[in-house]
Amino acid sequence: MAVLDGRSFVSKTRIRRIIAAFELPPNQQRTLMDAWDAFADAARRVRSAISDSTSANDPHRLRKDVAGHDELEPDPLKATTKEEFLQCMRDFHTWAYEPSYRDIAIRAGKMVGASTLSEALNPYKPARLPSHKVVVAFIRGCGGGDDDLDRWTTAWRRLRMNKPTASNVTQLPALDQRQVS
Repeated sequence: MAVLDGRSFVSKTRIRRIIAAFELPPNQQRTLMDAWDAFADAARRVRSAISDSTSANDPHRLRKDVAGHDELEPDPLKATTKEEFLQCMRDFHTWAYEPSYRDIAIRAGKMVGASTLSEALNPYKPARLPSHKVVVAFIRGCGGGDDDLDRWTTAWRRLRMNKPTASNVTQLPALDQRQVS
């Protein structure tokens, strides 16, 4: 198997061996190899188009709020529980113009399916921290950039690893040396 832009398929060498095993005439072998090359080029173009979908010309690209209103963007770093994290994801979905889960899945290169996204964000199901793959697909599919992805990944890791945030760690009062003795 070969990998092209994250997708697996039969390698060109293996295709060549399969074609040779059928002992086809050279012109038919060339035709089949040309078809394989066309497939590989099409796969590259599709993957390139998907990665370009977050470019500045994309109508689905997230626009930041004007100065003084940047509190509208959901901040995953404030989430201290998986329930708060999931609510933040739902809020981000609204903030990102409420794209359909199908559109999110397509824009994310079909890393995950629309039903997976729907299930992960369903407010009527018991809260379960989605996998990192789901979070990445969700943020990319909603038009988030690298800075958004960094924040969401950090928040996901902190929750997954049960690490407290700096704001919810209580400081113990310092002991007075006179009280110790």
